Amino acid sequence: MSYEHPGPNATLEVRDIGHRMALLALALVVACLRAAADDGVVAYDLMGELDRLAFDSRSAGMGGASLALRGLPSAPVNNPATVGLGDRDDLSISYGGESPAGGLASGEYFRAGTPDRVTQATTFNEMYRWARGEGGRNGYADMALLGAFGSGDLVIFGTKAAISRPTLRAQETAAGQELRVVGPGIEYEDMGFAFGHDVSDRLRLGLKVHEVRFYRAQMDYTVVRDGSGAIGLISDDSEIVRGLEWTADFGAFWDAPGPWDYGLAVRHIDAPTFRTITGEANWRLHPSLDLGAAWTSTSGRDIVAVDVRNVFGVNGGKPILRIGWEHALDSRGRWLTRLGLRDGRPSLGLGYRGHNGFLELATGTSPRRQASFSAGWRF
Repeated sequence: MSYEHPGPNATLEVRDIGHRMALLALALVVACLRAAADDGVVAYDLMGELDRLAFDSRSAGMGGASLALRGLPSAPVNNPATVGLGDRDDLSISYGGESPAGGLASGEYFRAGTPDRVTQATTFNEMYRWARGEGGRNGYADMALLGAFGSGDLVIFGTKAAISRPTLRAQETAAGQELRVVGPGIEYEDMGFAFGHDVSDRLRLGLKVHEVRFYRAQMDYTVVRDGSGAIGLISDDSEIVRGLEWTADFGAFWDAPGPWDYGLAVRHIDAPTFRTITGEANWRLHPSLDLGAAWTSTSGRDIVAVDVRNVFGVNGGKPILRIGWEHALDSRGRWLTRLGLRDGRPSLGLGYRGHNGFLELATGTSPRRQASFSAGWRF
């Protein structure tokens, strides 16, 4: 996309497309409001928590701000209009998470929602210690995984995300050390493709089509470790249901004259309704609106980005403010540092961009231990 100052004809073209874009955005906002007001099918309350997750370490280090950034591995997840804004084709993988045992253990914490995991000594020890320690009785785990292959304006991708918010109760009984896990959790997976296309020198639109599968869990089980050290399940009243559906996201990217870029994303534009295999329950993902902006310094070594996710607070979530700053330590932009705030929670990151690849790391300080990394190869 060009940064040259447009001539008179190009300016008129941009203004005309800008007006059309404004009308389209208004129509999508109205659709979001109408869907949010439709109470015929309710959304699951933890789905809104997905807006807290960052699917690559560059944006994680910048507080999750990403809608108006170029060259992100998570472009198909955040804003499909930014797909293809990188320099070359690439293959990337990203992982991030947080839990009482550290970010890289968060996957184990979510899978602990299945009792067979808790009967493993390492998982039981961590959860039992957390339930009795100073951290309190409320457990948590977030996990996000992304794999993507991009060529030109098209990306094929897959993600996996998990969130659990159980209450852990640990006590000594006559039978031994007893641990009870009660609370909600979700596991979200999707796979599909996204592409972006320039409709003018300044405006780029994008579309993501993906199959979404997620599991809703209400965990309620108890395990005990007896005097011999054996760990076994003594009760399990958990309820786990699965939903599977196709849906689509829309994105827009505006390369405004000067140092500013703007991004917009509308997720689940068709408001898909998920039904369990048995047909006993169903729920809906309402469309949600995200807005973002990014400012680049004259030198190109500093970028400040701001996002507002889930503007209307649908799907059981709330509007989330993401703010980030990226600074290149050298004139070639190889080594980068990042600071951010995601919903008031600080984060920091470090990145390296080589000629043929990149490596990004990020961590956070609240509420406990977080870790995130991304790596990719360009060709």
